[in-house]
Amino acid sequence: MAKAHPVAAIFGKDFRQMWRDRSAVVLIFVMPLVLAGITTLAFGPLDRGTSVKIGVVNLDHGAAARVLITQVLPGLQGTQRTSLVDVTSYPTAALAKSATEKGKEAASIVVPAGFSAAVQANRPSRLQLLTGDPDGIGVPVATAVLDGFAAQTGSNQLSIVTATTGQGAAARTPTLIAAATAQRSPVVIATNSSGIGTLGAAGYFAPSMVVLALFFCGVVLARGLVAERRSRTLARILLADTRPLTVLLAKFLVAVAVGLLSAAVVLGAFAAAGVRLGSWPALCLLVLLAAVAMISTASLAVLLARNEEQAGTIGTVTVFVLAILGGNFVPLSQSGGALATLSLFTPNGWAVHGFANLAVATADPIHAVSPQLLALVAFALITGLPAVLLARRSVEAAGV
Repeated sequence: MAKAHPVAAIFGKDFRQMWRDRSAVVLIFVMPLVLAGITTLAFGPLDRGTSVKIGVVNLDHGAAARVLITQVLPGLQGTQRTSLVDVTSYPTAALAKSATEKGKEAASIVVPAGFSAAVQANRPSRLQLLTGDPDGIGVPVATAVLDGFAAQTGSNQLSIVTATTGQGAAARTPTLIAAATAQRSPVVIATNSSGIGTLGAAGYFAPSMVVLALFFCGVVLARGLVAERRSRTLARILLADTRPLTVLLAKFLVAVAVGLLSAAVVLGAFAAAGVRLGSWPALCLLVLLAAVAMISTASLAVLLARNEEQAGTIGTVTVFVLAILGGNFVPLSQSGGALATLSLFTPNGWAVHGFANLAVATADPIHAVSPQLLALVAFALITGLPAVLLARRSVEAAGV
């Protein structure tokens, strides 16, 4: 029977050991899914665009009132192409006022009798706005709607006056009045996103938790190296004529493999739930470089420890400090300028930026994340080379 290559033998030994002591199960399944689930539940309401509840009392039933209730209010849309306003009709102003005061409606609009006739006759007309919570978004939305409708109504009245007065004036017929009432502003504001949409909480925090899991893979790698040095396991491996770099390569591959499996589980689960993550080839490249950079950074910090206890403490502190600075817990778009700047000095900050850019990229996804990919390569080299030197010295010392 052919003898296994030393790298494969050490890789198999370490992976089986991690599986038996359940550390691989925790890193691959439990920790990333639990952390992603908790943060998504905490920030999930941000993903669900809530419509503004506005009550309407139509005491007029004329053309102008019909335009406001059936066209203007339902036509308002939010960023997710969903209706911004949820309209509820009330038969009387008293019922609408009661519902608004109780918080069932953010605001209510009362269209008085004779409103449409006043508009068509170019007489002063008035709508009544019943307001609820002054600190909510409902009042500004309802006010903006009425201001816009009032401006459009004034424009329509002006067009009637212009058409029916002066030289060559047209007759003031019901057809002309109806046409003027139905006209809309020729200026239309179209919202076009440069990406495919907004990035929701799940789309942000699922990759963020993957990055955090990759950090812990590096901690486990370096801490295991420190523990094996103390238990003389490394010495026995080296006595079998195994080169120190072979040992390091095998252990690094174990950490990368566990990290990639963790990423596959989390990202696959969220992709199945409908969360857009972007181009899969670009995503795989981003995850791979993030794994190398994160594991190298965590390993460098832990290898500075003298014993296993110090390794655990240094590793945990390093992971959470970098996670905070890099925006794994707080979206960088909601943080201050200082934190956004500090994130550029962390590999996970660049990785988080990369995942966010990739999720909303439309064309050439590699180009969209190329700065992040280059930054992760730089971090892998800057932290990986010193980590290799420290680990090699640790392994060589264990063989003495």
